[in-house]
Amino acid sequence: MRIVAPVLFSIAVSSGGFALAQDELAGRERAGDSPAQDTTEEVVVRGRRLTDLRFEVQASREQAYAIFNEINSNNDFDVYCREEGRTGTRSTERVCRAQFENRISATAAREYMAAIFTLCQPNSDGFVDTQACMFGGPGQAGKSAAQGIEGQLPTMRDQMTEEIFRLAREDDRFAQAILDWYEANEQYEAARKRRDD
Repeated sequence: MRIVAPVLFSIAVSSGGFALAQDELAGRERAGDSPAQDTTEEVVVRGRRLTDLRFEVQASREQAYAIFNEINSNNDFDVYCREEGRTGTRSTERVCRAQFENRISATAAREYMAAIFTLCQPNSDGFVDTQACMFGGPGQAGKSAAQGIEGQLPTMRDQMTEEIFRLAREDDRFAQAILDWYEANEQYEAARKRRDD
């Protein structure tokens, strides 16, 4: 029944338009010698630019993160967003990361560099072949140390996911922020798809 009503409505509207056009044509024929008037139609298109929709997605995402940062039980889960350059381009993108991801990445980098500087020895001339160190044994030791630290990431991500689900069930404001973010993203993706079609 829901499908029938719009179909009937569209038929009624299109039939009415056809009848109106026929009445207008008959009226012109009756007018006889009166000069044809050129009627200009105005089309109003109401839409939103894709960039506006993208900014709405970002704003709703950051609003959800702000609420999450307020109410979560571990400051290591706090999420902050910033502009970062894209590799190989001059453009930037907005990237959001949890504090634990930054902490683990920084610690892994320190471990990598510490292993290289500790194990990499100068040759008889006092020269340190940095490239040989990075791709040789010292580099492998540094890589192993860094991977050991980065092994914490999956566990922390799982814990953060559990926290997000728990808080979404308990806090209506956070749950609504997630829904707003989802809705904004759906509108953006639909507009992108229409543009690409």
